[in-house]
Amino acid sequence: MKVNFMKLLKILSISIGLFTVVTGSNLLAMRPNIQATLISVVLTEPALERILSYLNAEERNNVRELSLCIRQITDPLIRNLRVSTFNNASFGRIQGATLFLKMLVVRCDDNDAPFVQDADQELLLPALSKLETLSTGSSVFSQLLANSLLARKGPLLTEMKDLCISSREAAPKTLAIIILFCPNLENLSLRSNPNASKSIAAVLKTKPTALMHLRKLNLLLSDSSKLQIIKIIQCLPQLEDLNVGFHQKAPAAIVQALRANQGALANIKVLDLSCSFPTRKQMAIIMRGCSHLEDLDISTCNVAPSGIIDALSGNAENPPAVLALLRLDLSETAITAEEMAQLLELCPNFEYLNLAECPGALVGIEEQLRVNPDALARIKELEIVFTYPSATVIYAILVGCPLLERFNTLYCN
Repeated sequence: MKVNFMKLLKILSISIGLFTVVTGSNLLAMRPNIQATLISVVLTEPALERILSYLNAEERNNVRELSLCIRQITDPLIRNLRVSTFNNASFGRIQGATLFLKMLVVRCDDNDAPFVQDADQELLLPALSKLETLSTGSSVFSQLLANSLLARKGPLLTEMKDLCISSREAAPKTLAIIILFCPNLENLSLRSNPNASKSIAAVLKTKPTALMHLRKLNLLLSDSSKLQIIKIIQCLPQLEDLNVGFHQKAPAAIVQALRANQGALANIKVLDLSCSFPTRKQMAIIMRGCSHLEDLDISTCNVAPSGIIDALSGNAENPPAVLALLRLDLSETAITAEEMAQLLELCPNFEYLNLAECPGALVGIEEQLRVNPDALARIKELEIVFTYPSATVIYAILVGCPLLERFNTLYCN
């Protein structure tokens, strides 16, 4: 197979590690080498599709050979990078042309701080001005970026759509500065950072419209206070995806926000409440307030399934909630066979169910499927890890799930 290596080299420069540059047939005299801990090779599906777009039909025919060709190109680059030292040229300019990165992943251990701190801020920002995706677990790199933005008072990172800073040590001011310089953010992840909500509150106080384009917010394990979560919900009504997993104060905060404004979560499609342990009543209120919810994670929240059933069933005070749930994670909950039967009746559109470590959910499932043959008719993905079902149960599930594409039965004997 004939492969156009020049075209592949060009596009791979976007996908490989920290500030790697390739121009034409010339591998940058990047004064090789960046510390191994500063390197992350990222070849996402969009990047791969872009690589393929540079090839003709004949070149695309044999994916295996193409993969081998890509490896032949990337492996030497990675080996060179891993034996190098961090230097300004890594950010830098080649023959007068500035490198513009679209995606950058910096998985840098903060023990490598001296290498990052030596970077030339004048070279850093031009290289990142067209950045669309940034993911880093390094507080030192985050600080460097914040300092660079402040020192030059810009430019705004207007192309940035996805930002993930997962370092626990990144300071609130650092996070706030970076977020303020990214006016078009659509996806923000500050998971595991105890200062996450504080930073967002500071941003919204400084500029209320700063996150007006944000659709997805991940605060998993970020230790937010109840008031901080309420403030975020109130100021970001456009959110479609919210992760407040491992926040035991989150359910009460969401309920309070909904009582103040019933439409506070009207646009939410994805909600992660894993390990937040809402009460049955709180869960019912949340379900009634999320009328467009499609994907819900309540893993380990034992009484949450009862709250969902209450909301969907309605009562004298509240009419039945109208939900179109497609995906539900019930793993490690104490859901009973009766509750499972009710859920399947009330939510006929499930495409994904996670019942891992929920043996009670499968008790009598054969009879349920005989009474209601369409109960699992739309299921495409089903997980029953550690439920120890009998062969009869598995057979009933397979017969009752004609659209099943993925079936995880790990540790089910």
